[in-house]
Amino acid sequence: MIKSFSLFTGLLFWCAYSVAFAAEDAARSSVSLTQIERAWLAAHPKPFRVGAEMDWPPYDFVADDRATGYSNEIMRLAAKNVGMPLEFVFGMTWSQLVDAFEKGDLDILPVVYRTPERERKWAFTASYVKNATVLVVGRDGTDVTGLDDLDGRTMAVIAGYATNPALARRYPGIRQQPVVGILEGLKEVSLGRVDAFVGSHGVIGHLLDKHVLPGIRIVDEVWLTSPDETRLHMALRIENSIGRDILQKGLDAITPDQRRTLRKRWLPLTANVKASEKGARVSLTPEESGWAA
Repeated sequence: MIKSFSLFTGLLFWCAYSVAFAAEDAARSSVSLTQIERAWLAAHPKPFRVGAEMDWPPYDFVADDRATGYSNEIMRLAAKNVGMPLEFVFGMTWSQLVDAFEKGDLDILPVVYRTPERERKWAFTASYVKNATVLVVGRDGTDVTGLDDLDGRTMAVIAGYATNPALARRYPGIRQQPVVGILEGLKEVSLGRVDAFVGSHGVIGHLLDKHVLPGIRIVDEVWLTSPDETRLHMALRIENSIGRDILQKGLDAITPDQRRTLRKRWLPLTANVKASEKGARVSLTPEESGWAA
């Protein structure tokens, strides 16, 4: 009986300590939070689980067993500003990350596109970086100047991407071939297994700077409705919209100097786009690769 009472008392003390610690951490933050926001943080003392991609450089990827890249470092700064403890979770494909997020196994996705379908169940921050999307074709695609020229052809698409249903609605004649990630999509184009691939200019540039993929060509920037659809946001589930508001305050508190430092480290590409028999090499201006909005 005494042991049970001691255990119960210890649990009560731990819970009270955790809530007090979370409230104290929020109080030490550099951002002014409302009473409701402070109470919400106190009610969520555990680290927020952030779903990180393995291979979406320079924004979101894993190196030396650590989630890194422009978006994850922005995430860390924003969370620090408002006293939100984080735990980065990685090792899953993009579609698995989305599934875990929607099931409640993850709390935050740091790199997402905002779509009408997702707005019904996700709470988005404002856009924190521009991210142009480009069309890539193979050596046989000399007649391709845009998505309209791909009717009856096959395009590699990343499984789970929000743009896939919109692409199917607007271009029903394009056959979609799911792939796991951007590098696989580029390889499929290089090997002639698909006719085209659409992806982030910044990510493609980063990958082509490290991998030689013969016979591919970047055609042009493309979008389905407007260039704004490829801006990057962070997201929590809709029931955690207060957490989204808190995170937004953390993003807003990141200083211009901090943003410049991260841009110089992660988005410095400045050369030209070239394609040759040896392989494509892509480098981007800061505006093309995604300066912060």
